[in-house]
Amino acid sequence: MCSTTPADGVVVMAFQQEDANKPDQIYICPWFLSWWWIQVVRPQLHSSVQPPAWIVNVPQKFSEALAASMTTPFDSYQLLAKVILHEITHTKTAGASIDTTREGVHTLGWRRSIQMARPDGHMVAESLAVVGIGGAVIDAGYTLNEDGSWD
Repeated sequence: MCSTTPADGVVVMAFQQEDANKPDQIYICPWFLSWWWIQVVRPQLHSSVQPPAWIVNVPQKFSEALAASMTTPFDSYQLLAKVILHEITHTKTAGASIDTTREGVHTLGWRRSIQMARPDGHMVAESLAVVGIGGAVIDAGYTLNEDGSWD
């Protein structure tokens, strides 16, 4: 189910079940979790901490594409939580939000969410995820800046 090329852009996906008695599901590609651990978590840990057994090789093209999407401090802050929140909003229980694209590219991250602000933003998965994580930043006592940084 994971993408075979970065152009596919699928690293995580929510599946809505047609049968109302079955729960919706979220699928996270193992190499996305590996990339997240290596790029976001590992630098914060002591060098003696060994990588978990579930780490897999991350294709170079995906690593480059994911790194390029981290354009503001906000984009890497609570990344896994934001990705899971984004996918949860696609479930029927959470409102069946939509993904948006611009020139064939998903509108992911702080900058694209700001640039793609729209009247139906309350139905856009990434906007909801940005608001959710942004709320956590504000709740921690910080002020979010327009450039995706905080004070």
